[in-house]
Amino acid sequence: MKTRNPRRSADNFRLQTYIEEELAEAKKLEKQDHLSSDELIDIALAYLEIGDWKTVRKYVELALEQEKTNKEINATAHYINGTINRELNDCKGAHADFKQANDIAKSDWLKVNIQRNEGLTYLKEKEFEIAATTFQSALDFASKCASKDELRGCIPALSNYFGLSQARAAIKLSKDPAQGLATLENTTQLYETIFAEKKITESERRKSHDWQSHQFHRGMILCEIAETKIKEEKTAENMFQQAETLLLGALVGRIENKADEQRLGDVCGWLGRTYAGFKQYEKSQEYFEKALNYYKVAFATATTEVSQIKDINTRLENLIKEKLAHDKDKKPFADLTAPISPGQGVFAVSPARSAIVIDTPAPRLA
Repeated sequence: MKTRNPRRSADNFRLQTYIEEELAEAKKLEKQDHLSSDELIDIALAYLEIGDWKTVRKYVELALEQEKTNKEINATAHYINGTINRELNDCKGAHADFKQANDIAKSDWLKVNIQRNEGLTYLKEKEFEIAATTFQSALDFASKCASKDELRGCIPALSNYFGLSQARAAIKLSKDPAQGLATLENTTQLYETIFAEKKITESERRKSHDWQSHQFHRGMILCEIAETKIKEEKTAENMFQQAETLLLGALVGRIENKADEQRLGDVCGWLGRTYAGFKQYEKSQEYFEKALNYYKVAFATATTEVSQIKDINTRLENLIKEKLAHDKDKKPFADLTAPISPGQGVFAVSPARSAIVIDTPAPRLA
């Protein structure tokens, strides 16, 4: 009886618990002889969730050597290769693989995940309007297809990326991002609804990579928009407060799930910007420095200048200059103290670590 199902995490908020269980099943399979093409692809999918590209490619190649005519196996292989190409910034290669996969895919699961990853590729290319259209198409398909009940757990993630794309498209064109913000707000409620349907507890939701991504994306967009509304004190204050709560929630979850340093650095960088908006300079500097520590580990082997590190260094320099020149009677939020958010005390000790086990899924996080 087949008990493994490496596809279930994508249908269930990408829960770390499921990812770890499926990885354990894959490791058991690896010890067996004469694996079928289905088993080889299942192993590849399990390792795909933790970003072990070398192992993934090994099992994809073995599956294709064994099975050259099964369309679903071939489509899944192209989907996997496209996901790796996207993660490695080969967007052209990713699009080519996703097209080949989509042309022959049969299962609803594969079709909706191809669209999800195609949309993420457009997001990476900053083709925000095309990304929004792609995610909307995936949402429509997942909501109406024959497997809609099984796919319900992936709908909030698709809604999140749809809202992010809408907001990014508007910001890029200097338009009102209200529609994207509304979609992101509705996505938060959608998560609450489906978490309740599936009886996902508070501790379990912290293990959801999709939920963490949503908190991060919504907090990031709120912070970015608030930075443009400093003169509208009440509006900006409210947005910064919402951003703080969301970003701290994302950081708690990512630390708990042992996320990779780049993703931890991303959240810390936006928390630095949020506290800069509050004019809480010490806290802003603290999180910018945490972001730098994470990025230095994440990009330790980089041979060229890393844009994330350059950006944080620039923000730190500007923050110190602003702090020195700050006149409390003339600046907005001069006496504002940001509310303490749940989980904030977790960071009394810097989370930067010299070595972190990277066992979190990389492919479908943006």
